[in-house]
Amino acid sequence: MNKKLLALAVAASLAPAVSFADVSVSAGIQAEISDFDNNGSLDGIRTGDADESGGYSFLKFTGSEKLDNGWTAFALINFAFNPTGNAGLTQRDSFVGLKNDVVSLSVGTINSGYKKASVAYDPFLATSLQARGNGGMSGGAGLGHFGHSSYLEDVIEVGVNAGPVAINVQYIADEIGNQNGSGVEDGSYTGSLKYSAGAFEIVGAMNHAETASGDYDGYKIGGKFHTGDLTLAAQYESTELGVFYSGATDAAGGNNDDEAEILFGSATYKLGSITLAGWVANYEQDDLDGVSYSLGGFYNFSKRTRIHAGYRSTDLEGDNGQADVEEDVVALGIRFVL
Repeated sequence: MNKKLLALAVAASLAPAVSFADVSVSAGIQAEISDFDNNGSLDGIRTGDADESGGYSFLKFTGSEKLDNGWTAFALINFAFNPTGNAGLTQRDSFVGLKNDVVSLSVGTINSGYKKASVAYDPFLATSLQARGNGGMSGGAGLGHFGHSSYLEDVIEVGVNAGPVAINVQYIADEIGNQNGSGVEDGSYTGSLKYSAGAFEIVGAMNHAETASGDYDGYKIGGKFHTGDLTLAAQYESTELGVFYSGATDAAGGNNDDEAEILFGSATYKLGSITLAGWVANYEQDDLDGVSYSLGGFYNFSKRTRIHAGYRSTDLEGDNGQADVEEDVVALGIRFVL
C-alpha cells in the first residue's frame, strides 16, 4: 500500500507541470492468462504481464524545451508495473539530455544501444511469447541488461543521425566502487550502427562489460525488410552475456566465456485488423543447443486496444551434465494504451 501511495504521490506532483511545460504523460497496461509447462519450477496457469519479467505495462513522463541555436533539451522518466502483482511502480529508464537535428547527448539509466538496435524484430516482444531469454535472443540473466533486457545505469550516450545512418555509442561511467549498482566497472560500453533505406534496414551492434570476475562481450548483425503487408526480419547473435549456460567462475550466472550463437528469424503478415506472426531460432552454446519458436497473432480492435494469442516452445538439449531447457507456453493477453 505504501508503495502505491508513493507512486500516486509522484504522479500527482508531476501532473501540474503538464500545464506549464511541453510535458506529456503516457501509459499502457497489459495482462495475460497463460499456461506454462516446463522442466523447472514454473508449471500451470498464471496471470500477469509477461513471463516473469520484460512486460509491457508502463507509466511514462516525457518533456522537452526548445533552446537557442537549434538545440532542444529533453528528459524521460519511465515506470513499470504488473497489473496483477499488487507491487506498485518500479523504475525503468530515466535520463536527461540535449539534441539537435544530427547529434544527441544523454545521461542516466537507458536502454542499451545493443537492445534498441533490433529487439523489436521480435513481434511478440514484451509478452510471454517473446524471444529474449527464451532461446531466440539473449535474455536477462547475469549481465543481460547489456543485451536485450532491462536497462543500463550510469550511462553517457551519444547518438548521431545522418540521413539513412544512425549511430549509437554508450559508455558506462562507474569508477567509484559500483556507485549506483550498475554491477560493472568503468570501461564497459555498447555501440550500434543502423542503415535504413526505404523497405529495408541493416543493423550491427556490440557490447562489452568489464566486471571483477571477468570481461564479457557480444555482437550481432541483422536486417529487416517489408513489402506490402509482409515484414521479414533476421539476426545472428554471438554473445557471452545473458545466456542459459553460465561459466563456472560466474557467481551471478548468465555469463560465459563460451559464447552462445543464436540465429533468429521472424515474420508478420497483416490481414486487416488481424496480424499473423511468428519467430524461430536456433541456439547453440557449448553443451546446450536446440530450436525455439513462437506462433500466434494479434487482433487490433482500435489503435489503442489489441489482443494477442499464441504458442511458444523452448526446447534446448543439454549434454555432459548440462540440464535441458524445456518450456511450452500458451498465452492470451490484452493490451490497452491509455
